[in-house]
Amino acid sequence: MLEQAADVGGTWRDNSYPGCACDVPSALYSFSFELNPFWTRSFSSQREIWDYLRRCAQRYGLTPHIRLRHEVLAAAWNHARRCWQVNTNRGELTCDVLITATGPLSEPKIPNLPGLETFQGKVFHSARWDSDYDLRDRRVAVVGTGASAVQFVPKIQPTVGRRGLGAGRRRHPQAGGHGDLRHRVPRHRYADGHLDPWPGRPHPGRGVVRWSPSAPRHDGGRVPEPVSSWSARTPGSATPR
Repeated sequence: MLEQAADVGGTWRDNSYPGCACDVPSALYSFSFELNPFWTRSFSSQREIWDYLRRCAQRYGLTPHIRLRHEVLAAAWNHARRCWQVNTNRGELTCDVLITATGPLSEPKIPNLPGLETFQGKVFHSARWDSDYDLRDRRVAVVGTGASAVQFVPKIQPTVGRRGLGAGRRRHPQAGGHGDLRHRVPRHRYADGHLDPWPGRPHPGRGVVRWSPSAPRHDGGRVPEPVSSWSARTPGSATPR
């Protein structure tokens, strides 16, 4: 397995801007074979998800097979040798089967703004956030009001001040609160030493999220809206709330 970066994690490695978190409920944001009952919030943070992915890579023995800092430059099928030739920044490799899992949005796209090349201030993409740059008392312009901006703009606003932040957009985004809560997880141990957060109770990863068609849509229609309560059920067991 080839990874161009210095660690696994994909988007949860690259995006480290203030407030970065998942917009999918934590109980549903796990691999089916590695359900995670230890999420600390209803909507987990970037760091917690990244740590989860790294633990999965280690637990399932993937880490020794990953070649980090290997950027794939080109790949072509060699008919004579009947194999794939993969050119990387560290040399050529061959394989019988080539599977691409690069992710379509792995490279940040910088907009072509007039005057950007002569701008004397600091410029960076949210996916390449410069945590060492101090935003205090700075005038900050945010281009775009998508999912990332919705998360980091409220976080940096108190730092830059009332008149120091502006955002440019093409359309008005629709956003609402998702009821993020901090979880208090009781921790007990299985016989083999692993932690059992809910002894004798069903796993929360099997939770059933209920939806209500009562949320208004901006065009007057109705869209599903998550209901705050959910239940975890297994046959023959009680249903915790």
